[in-house]
Amino acid sequence: MAGPWVSNPALLRDVEHAKAAYFTQRAQALIGLGREMKVGRFGHATALLWPTFNRVYAFEAGDLSRLDDLLSWYAEEEQEPVFEIAPLEGHTEVFRALGARGFAPTGTQAVVAGPSAGARPASVPVRWVDRGGIADWAALYIRAYGWDVPDFDNLTQELRAQYEGPHWHLCVGDLEGRPVAMGALWTGRPVAYLANAATLPDYRGRGCQQSVLAARCARASSLGHEFVASDTEPFAASLRNLERAGLRLLCHKARWERRPRS
Repeated sequence: MAGPWVSNPALLRDVEHAKAAYFTQRAQALIGLGREMKVGRFGHATALLWPTFNRVYAFEAGDLSRLDDLLSWYAEEEQEPVFEIAPLEGHTEVFRALGARGFAPTGTQAVVAGPSAGARPASVPVRWVDRGGIADWAALYIRAYGWDVPDFDNLTQELRAQYEGPHWHLCVGDLEGRPVAMGALWTGRPVAYLANAATLPDYRGRGCQQSVLAARCARASSLGHEFVASDTEPFAASLRNLERAGLRLLCHKARWERRPRS
């Protein structure tokens, strides 16, 4: 049954700004390491110039007067943005404006939210990671996501910089005496965000992610956050895990990208 948070524009807006804020923090950490990245603000919207991940978050109808400025900002770096547009008031105007500038919908993202408090299944022990354990957490992150990277140590260092900032809470699930699952919680906005989580392939389907999810929700509740939120691909296994934990679909966001010029 749908809860009172479903179709709540104020909650959806705060979820969008929470995601923009945590990606901004991550980008600024990489900028501090010398990465050529930028963060821009255009009205309510946050634009990330993060090659291979150029995202625009929290863009609304009230920001349309800044749309051409935003596009010029990317064009100066010979980059193209990807917009994630939530169905807030006036979103059809945003769609029309993007379409007029050569953008088209290329996919959707499921956004879920729910109360942080509540009993949730947790069959796997979960522990929280302090600053000294972030490098190991980051290494587990890379393995769990199955990334084949040429410079493992460098990526581990970059992830450590991104996730050791304020408001991040990192956890690890242990099974058979070894760390096999990881997750992150961001608490820099009123709605706490359930960010990256994954399990090593050989240990999937054994309750690890349900336990990591339960631990993060409980941490958010203990810190005074009434709601938690996350987003994922529609029909993904992670969406089913989130729904089993009591979160409900808040909306589907539309992803808009520029059509290739012929």
